[in-house]
Amino acid sequence: MRSFIILAVCVALAASESCQNTNDCISTSCNSATLRCYHNICTCVTRCPNGVATCGTRDHCIQQAHQHNCNCQTDYHCIDNHCHCGYPATQ
Repeated sequence: MRSFIILAVCVALAASESCQNTNDCISTSCNSATLRCYHNICTCVTRCPNGVATCGTRDHCIQQAHQHNCNCQTDYHCIDNHCHCGYPATQ
């Protein structure tokens, strides 16, 4: 199952739209998440549950994941000093 999830994320990343800023992501969608241009990839992000996990880097989010009940299915992001879960936007 883990291999399937990793493969799905890789395929989604390959299909993701590249960007310089969020305005470049107009042809993508995120359903209920927030659309951001993150590391030049159109990315959907949602703030971690409870909103208590603060960070300085992505690694801080990974280290604090279990402590703050923020277990992301795909990837962690540190945005505006708060941990977010992220996944590639769809076109």
